[in-house]
Amino acid sequence: MAFANDVGIKSYLSEISRDSRCREITIDNLWLRLLEILFPSNQEFMHEREDYEDEKAQANMSLVILRKQQRCKAIVVENKKPYRSGTNAPPPAQWSPSIENLTETMINVREGQGELPFDLFGVACIGLYARFFLLKNEKNELEDFQGDDGVYNMSNDKGAQVIESKLLAMKVKIDQAQEGLSG
Repeated sequence: MAFANDVGIKSYLSEISRDSRCREITIDNLWLRLLEILFPSNQEFMHEREDYEDEKAQANMSLVILRKQQRCKAIVVENKKPYRSGTNAPPPAQWSPSIENLTETMINVREGQGELPFDLFGVACIGLYARFFLLKNEKNELEDFQGDDGVYNMSNDKGAQVIESKLLAMKVKIDQAQEGLSG
């Protein structure tokens, strides 16, 4: 795994694991670091944190690509603080606010930047747990990415492998679309 041995990732995972009251910014920083590793900043990829003060629904961060000299969001990440229960994964009801905000944000993003030659990708996170979505260009409802409604824990090897695999699958689709635009 590309991020398994990263000292920064380990530091964030440790902080989130030991403190269920950690601030959302810690989860933001974890995902920002993860995106930096899997999608290195260069002339193709950039990473943006969102302004918490804006009244429009926004996610916490985005992976941005350059398309026709314009910045376009390709992956939108919505983070929430850890669920404060002794249970392992947050129950389904805990996901609703995060998924609703992610949906509204992705629709706003698409409306603001126009359709992309690929579906818009989204990640909803609660603490160390993540779910993956896509918003098809012609729809206003999220779909499970790769038809998988699983919840994955970044702090264990199996969950981390799935998370990395899903992000890399998104990268392949983005790269293929970018090649199609320039080819």
